[in-house]
Amino acid sequence: LRKNKIIAVRDPNGIRPLSLGYRGDQSSPDLYFLASETSAFNVTGAHYIRDIQPGEILTINAQGRRSRRLPAEICPRLCIFELIYLARPDSVFHITRPDGKMVPIGVYQARLNMGVQLAIENSADKELDIVAPVPDSGNPAAIGFSKESKIPFGQAFIRDRYYAERTFINPDQEKRKEGVLQKLFPLADQLYNVRMVMVEDSIVRGTTLGVLARTVKKAGACEVHARIASPQYRYPCYFGIDTPKRDKLIAANMNDDEIAEYISADSIKYLSIEGLIKAIGIPKSCFCCACFDGKYPVEIDEAEKVKFAPKDEPEQNNKAPQSVLF
Repeated sequence: LRKNKIIAVRDPNGIRPLSLGYRGDQSSPDLYFLASETSAFNVTGAHYIRDIQPGEILTINAQGRRSRRLPAEICPRLCIFELIYLARPDSVFHITRPDGKMVPIGVYQARLNMGVQLAIENSADKELDIVAPVPDSGNPAAIGFSKESKIPFGQAFIRDRYYAERTFINPDQEKRKEGVLQKLFPLADQLYNVRMVMVEDSIVRGTTLGVLARTVKKAGACEVHARIASPQYRYPCYFGIDTPKRDKLIAANMNDDEIAEYISADSIKYLSIEGLIKAIGIPKSCFCCACFDGKYPVEIDEAEKVKFAPKDEPEQNNKAPQSVLF
């Protein structure tokens, strides 16, 4: 951002989204907007023009807009976690398929589809009493899960609308735990003697689910089965998301039975990566899925790997760590 111009740059892989909007007359806008997701235009009265393309440099000044390309190989790989958790549900991503066709993907519908696919992969859950989301990011997936499984949808928690912090991105463990307890409160009259499916969009450290599973059992639930609308998050992100070292990623260090025991759930199951891609409806090659499969779109400098990796990484991912963070 300069005094007389704006310069927008998106990396050649397009890992993070960037969109251009305007307000006023489209042929001669009064204002231009740049945002990491289209929901920002909804709250500012702006209109979407287009996405900044991977590897594009866009300059906006009094003379208008000028676009050029970075001298690098263009290989679009949008972060798939944007669709799972990071983006607001009313955002839309415009993703270019391998055949060159650009397809708009609504975040809310994608998450709804993830819940549907999760239920398809866990058909045995039909004997349970209710499907309840972890608010708010788990809501669409829980609705989809309920619709497909025919298990009634219910609310297990009421959320404090004045608590705005996202516990996922808080680097302090105790503050993450406090944040969960301060923003979500159990509806005890809905939970007594209930066998429930608790649907969450993802599990990274295990903080939220660990606190909430114990909370609903204390409130009277007799069974809590955690269902995660994404695959196991096993690898750190080096591309702008502050996820921890691998020894703090719960799925990198424990198997499913161990995780269920540590978070006080009766069971835990995940959406497969194949199911995730099917729910979105775009080929996997269009996304960065490194947090799930460890296949990064660019080579990571060894110094960065050392920085993020635990000192004594276990040979097998299913070994429990010395201390587990919830």
